[in-house]
Amino acid sequence: MTIQDAIDQVNELKPNQVDDGQKVKWLEDLDRRIFVEIIQKHTGDGLPTEEPEDYADQDPDTYTLLVPAPFDMIYRWYLEMQIDLANMEMDKYNNSAAHVNREYMPVGRGKVWKF
Repeated sequence: MTIQDAIDQVNELKPNQVDDGQKVKWLEDLDRRIFVEIIQKHTGDGLPTEEPEDYADQDPDTYTLLVPAPFDMIYRWYLEMQIDLANMEMDKYNNSAAHVNREYMPVGRGKVWKF
C-alpha cells in the first residue's frame, strides 16, 4: 500500500477535514514506531534494515508503506483513530481502537489451572 492509497481509503470511508499533509505525518509516525518497536527487534529475509525516510519528501503515489497486505489495513484504522482523536471524539476513537483489538486478538500465554 502506498501513502496515497492509505489516504484515499480513509478519505473515502471516513470523510474528514484533516489535511492530507497531517495524514502523511501520522503514517510516517506509525511506520517509524513499527520499525523501531518491531522490525529492529527481529531478523529475517525481506525485513527493512533502514529507518523510513522523511515521508514529506516522498512521492505519495509510489512510496510503499512498511506493512504488507493483508495486514496493511492497520494504516486505515490508525488514520481513523488519529482523526477521531484530533476531533476530540473519544467514543469514536475508543471504538476504532477496539476494532483493531477485536480484529487481531492478543495471543493467550497464561496457564489455566483446574482444581
